[in-house]
Amino acid sequence: MAGGGRLFTSETWKNWDKSGKAEVVQTLKQLVKDDQNPGLTTPEQPKDLSQALYEFLSAIVKGQLRRDYARPLLTDMVNWHPDMASQLVEVALVLDLETVGQGRAREPLLALVKSLDADRLLKERLEIETLGDASVVKHKKNFHTKQIKVKTKLFYKQQKFNLLREESEGYAKLITELNQDITPRVTPDSIIQVIRSLIGGFNLDPNRVLDLILESLESRPHLHEFYTGLLSRYPCESATISEILGFKLNHCIEASTSSQVKKEEANTGRKEGESSSSGGRKEEGQSSKKEEGVGGGGKDGGGKDCGGGGGGVRGNTAGIYTTIALLIQANILHLNDIYAWLSPEDTPMIEEYQSEENEAKEASRRFYVISTKDKDKEKEKEKEREEEEKERERDDPTNWEKYQSNQKIQLCIALLKVGAWEHFQEVSRRFPDYCLISCPPVSQALCKLVHSIIEPIYRKSCGLPTRVSGRVVECLDNPLGPPPVHNLSDLSASVFPMLSALGPHLSHDPALMYKMVRVAKHALKQMKIGSEGVKPPFYYEFLDVLDDALLPALSMMEYNPCMAQELWQALKCYPYQHRYKLYGRWKNETSHQHPALVRCRTQLLKKAKFIMMRITKETIKPVSRSIGKLTHNNPGPVLHYILIQVQLYDNMIGPVVDSLKYLTPLSYDVLGYCIVEVLSENKERIANDAMAFSPWLQSLSSFCGSSCKKYTIELGGILQFVANQLKAEKSIDLLILREIVQKMGGTDTLEDLTPDQLDAMCGGELLKREAGWYQQERNTKRSSVRLKEALLDNHLAVPLLLLMAQQRSSVVYNQTESPHLKLVGKLYDQCQDTMVQFGSYLSQVVTIQELTDRLPTIGTLLSEYHINADVAFFLARPLFIHILNSKYDELRRQDKVDKKLTLEQKKARYLEACTEVFTPIVSSIRPHFSMKVWEDMDPSFFLIFWTLNMSDLEVPEHVYEKELKKIDANPSANKRKKETERLVALKEKLQEEERRQKEHVDRVLAWLQQEKDRWFMLKGARSPKTDTVTAFLQLCLFPRCTFTALDAIYCAKFVKMLHSLKTPNFSTLICYDRMFCDITYTVASCTEQEANRYARFLLGTLDTVMEWHASPDNYERECASFPGFVTKYRVSRQEANDYVDYENYRHVVHKWHYKITKALVTCLESGDYIQIRNAILILQGVIQRFPAITNLAAVIEKRIEKVKSNERHRRNDLYVLANSYSGRLKAIKPSLMPETDFHIVPKRPQPTSRSVNGTTDNASSTGEPKTPTNTSDVKVTKMETIETANGEVEIKEEKEEKESKKADSPSKSSKEKRETSDKKASENVEVKKEEKERDKEKEEKREKKEKEKKEEREEKPRKRSKESKRSKQYEDEDHREEEERHASSGDRERESSVASNSSSTSAKMDPPEGSPRGSKRRKTEHSKVSIEGLA
Repeated sequence: MAGGGRLFTSETWKNWDKSGKAEVVQTLKQLVKDDQNPGLTTPEQPKDLSQALYEFLSAIVKGQLRRDYARPLLTDMVNWHPDMASQLVEVALVLDLETVGQGRAREPLLALVKSLDADRLLKERLEIETLGDASVVKHKKNFHTKQIKVKTKLFYKQQKFNLLREESEGYAKLITELNQDITPRVTPDSIIQVIRSLIGGFNLDPNRVLDLILESLESRPHLHEFYTGLLSRYPCESATISEILGFKLNHCIEASTSSQVKKEEANTGRKEGESSSSGGRKEEGQSSKKEEGVGGGGKDGGGKDCGGGGGGVRGNTAGIYTTIALLIQANILHLNDIYAWLSPEDTPMIEEYQSEENEAKEASRRFYVISTKDKDKEKEKEKEREEEEKERERDDPTNWEKYQSNQKIQLCIALLKVGAWEHFQEVSRRFPDYCLISCPPVSQALCKLVHSIIEPIYRKSCGLPTRVSGRVVECLDNPLGPPPVHNLSDLSASVFPMLSALGPHLSHDPALMYKMVRVAKHALKQMKIGSEGVKPPFYYEFLDVLDDALLPALSMMEYNPCMAQELWQALKCYPYQHRYKLYGRWKNETSHQHPALVRCRTQLLKKAKFIMMRITKETIKPVSRSIGKLTHNNPGPVLHYILIQVQLYDNMIGPVVDSLKYLTPLSYDVLGYCIVEVLSENKERIANDAMAFSPWLQSLSSFCGSSCKKYTIELGGILQFVANQLKAEKSIDLLILREIVQKMGGTDTLEDLTPDQLDAMCGGELLKREAGWYQQERNTKRSSVRLKEALLDNHLAVPLLLLMAQQRSSVVYNQTESPHLKLVGKLYDQCQDTMVQFGSYLSQVVTIQELTDRLPTIGTLLSEYHINADVAFFLARPLFIHILNSKYDELRRQDKVDKKLTLEQKKARYLEACTEVFTPIVSSIRPHFSMKVWEDMDPSFFLIFWTLNMSDLEVPEHVYEKELKKIDANPSANKRKKETERLVALKEKLQEEERRQKEHVDRVLAWLQQEKDRWFMLKGARSPKTDTVTAFLQLCLFPRCTFTALDAIYCAKFVKMLHSLKTPNFSTLICYDRMFCDITYTVASCTEQEANRYARFLLGTLDTVMEWHASPDNYERECASFPGFVTKYRVSRQEANDYVDYENYRHVVHKWHYKITKALVTCLESGDYIQIRNAILILQGVIQRFPAITNLAAVIEKRIEKVKSNERHRRNDLYVLANSYSGRLKAIKPSLMPETDFHIVPKRPQPTSRSVNGTTDNASSTGEPKTPTNTSDVKVTKMETIETANGEVEIKEEKEEKESKKADSPSKSSKEKRETSDKKASENVEVKKEEKERDKEKEEKREKKEKEKKEEREEKPRKRSKESKRSKQYEDEDHREEEERHASSGDRERESSVASNSSSTSAKMDPPEGSPRGSKRRKTEHSKVSIEGLA
């Protein structure tokens, strides 16, 4: 006991409840904390724990402190330190000696001993009498007898002694020689000589000598080189050594098994003792404890060789296995010889591993099973709890005792400890892959081996500062083991196979993962690529390590974003192709190969499902953190599940995108892969009977665009996927590219812009940004740059444009098997819109130089890439404009007085630049078209038309004025100074841009004025009007007016510009006539978006036509003496009567309205979905200018109402369109003008009845007046109207034509009319067939009304035949009248005007219902409209 003063006073025991207990507890805890070895007492320490315990227990024995007060504290004190119970027993022993012979004074001590609850220690140290008095031992005599027997067996009994007459002195000398200090003078050769002499001199058993050598090696493994050298010289076989070691292994198994059994019995007995004391059976509990204590034999009762208890067995067993491993490594012991002595067998181990694998797969399968029964759900919850408990037990390091009794696992650990990697592989090949390495002790041993190997190269390339360099790992001190690694080639050869063998179990050592990733990251960044782009082997070998070990190990870790970030730093050194391959194997293959990964994946998906069920706009913050936490280590399954939910529920797109803000860069990269993977699945992309795109594709595209805009996601894979789809001639996935460009680039399609925004798009770049786009530029600045870099880095900018252009040309032919043309039109529109949108985006973000380096020449586009002219010039137009502006600036800089140039001088420089720039381009274009085309039109005109745009023709001054009015440049109290300065600067920029735009338009018009004379050359005696206009319409106007909405406006303005420039040999009148007279086929061949653009073009053209029609002043000023309105072309100068006058022009405009009505009514009555839809779309687009006449509006309204009634329950989208237009038409009815106000209507002759197929009809309905009449004192000059086969206005030339042409013209027109009538008849037959099929389907559904349906089917064909006969009779009469007119016109004059009178433009249509002629006609004539052209 320690000397010195007392630690506690009598006041401590008196005030126990108030302060005494706290004082004692504080003092004892402080002493335990200060004293590192509580069991020892040092002179330097005056106050120690033993003294404090002595004073505390003495107070209890002496009665100063009640035992029941102190008992709780005694129970707690045992848990403060492992040696506390031993100290209490020692103090109790001292008090026992002090109270010997005191009688009743010992009773408190005996009660105290009984309450210590340390029976094993008490039986070891207290006297037998005290144990009996304290009832620790039930029967003192029996206990004493057993104690004597055990001691005799341990210390006095000898099993074998000198059976071979050996002398113990020889073994003493042998042990001394084997365990001496090893110096350079002590070598295996010298010792082997000593051993031989000892064996011969003292008659020693060689096997026992071998056993002693093995024991020496076991006790001194660090001298293994000496002992293995000695054993290699000792005359023994591998089988002999294996037998000796095998007996030791068997003895260790028995010892470890008995120690485990005794531990279990001790635990069981303790529990029984506690229960018996609580139940009142104290004696039985004490006796059982006594017997168990005797049988246990104390801590060291497990045997001498193996070290007794569990700790001893573990330590000594490790020595035995280390010895075996060293002998195997030195080839002294063969693995097959010793392997037969190891337990357990291979089969139980394999079966256990397979059962774990099956359990993991079954748990994964149950995750996808949905149970609807409550009982099943409860069972599933119970199974989940059991699995979670098993998982905890499996991962708990304290439960690794089962591996200690497995000798094969212990041998593997020893092999790895000494560096015998090849022999470990030999053992592991006897089991399934990752079976042995899945044991945590084995994987940790291999990790330690890798640590020691990579230490040198890690110190060179870790890149960490000295302060945080970490603990230095000592290299392996074994020449037979793997050598330390100093370069990358050695690292690949020796370390990478070990990491691949570890697989996902590398997660047991995160420090090793960090080291490997840092070494690889440094190597990848410093790697040098060969001359031919060949990369070193390490570049590809590390990919295998990532695939086999690092990424799977990351999945096994729990919420470690730092590791994910470190891995990403190495992964981003590879292109996305390599990364996506890794992600695919990580997500779809590796996670199903390992039971541990299967369990982790299942648990992860359960948590993801739980989170996704609770995601809303209000729970974004907590949900986003949970999603980020789940995706830190294994993002693939979670993100794939999220994408599935997004495809099913499009309302989750916004919350899910906002919830991804806490993802790591690795998770964002995996998200990009998951998007590509989902898109690559063979899922149906068309829904609603092939009429629309699938909702899942639309939702995924929207999610892709939103997430790529908000987060840094790899775009190369997604863009390459779209390009591959286009190569495979699949354009439906362009929806993804459209969403990405719209949301990331801020570039929307021009189809959704308002008229004001379209006007703003005609101005400069600043006006476009301020008034032309919906989205604000600042929201897409960063994302737009990322998209641009992705396109340029992956070389996809121009290829995507070219692929879309090629797909646009072939989509109609590739989709011919589509069940409905509506889908084909949608695919075409999507391809067209996306191409224009993508091209507009590139023109905004990509510099002209970058575009020039990547885009082929215009000739190459037309010839090699087979791209149409409209797309080719759309792509090359920015380059042409840039080259022209650059040349113009260069010419201006050549002049030293550049700043003092006048406008005329600038125009001259501009004209010179245009000549130099466009001359070689014209030469390159000419060979790609037939020579016949250039006979009617000069190539320079073709180039000018396709090069210019709206900003070159006019300046939107009203838009500039509107934007300037919005800007309030005056500073006010509610505006900051910076905002005021910004507005002032913006206003100045807009004004400057408007000024520059006006100067540019003036220069362009001057250039056009100079070039106009050679655009259309009059060649020989051939008429310039027909072929020239046809070539212009086919090659220029029609392709571009349906390209974009802005191009549609441009085409209308360009025609007006040609007229305003007084272009020679260009007939504006014929051009407009060819546009308006027959638009049926144009309307029928348009897609939905093309119909909208064509409507814009018609509206712009009608604006010009109606502006001239509005007043004689406008006409006289802009048309009267212009070449475009010439009716006769003379060799000499034109005369005054060669032009169309105002009134005749009004007649022609009426005819154009009439022809447009006829074409649209034909489409509306066709029954074809495409024609009806396009007709209504065009009517909606031109409603501001058409219809302008009341009777034509009435005809259109009647057909619209018919469409509404027919399509109401059949094709609802057509009904909605028709209903919408009907409402708008009714709204403009009051503003329409009657026909008499539109033009002068000649008086009709008295109707003469005639019989037509048994019906009476008026001649006025089909005939024409023979002579014009005067109305309102306006004299209409005599004129002749000639109508060609297609209803176009034909202008006679001054020269005479051959008589044969006159004779052939009527026959040609009649022949063409017959062909059109036959075509209409065939269309009617097809319509009848479709109606019959629909009737048959109705008949099957409604069996009860069979008879009525039969009657209806019999009546419908009869009605149709009557109607077809009647319409055919009308057409025949029309043919005969046409032939008569042509025959009678042979004797008329050759020179005549183009304008037609009112009689030639009268319509054979139903008049309004209020007129009496209309009511009479409804009784006698079919409701079909029959419209004649000019007579």
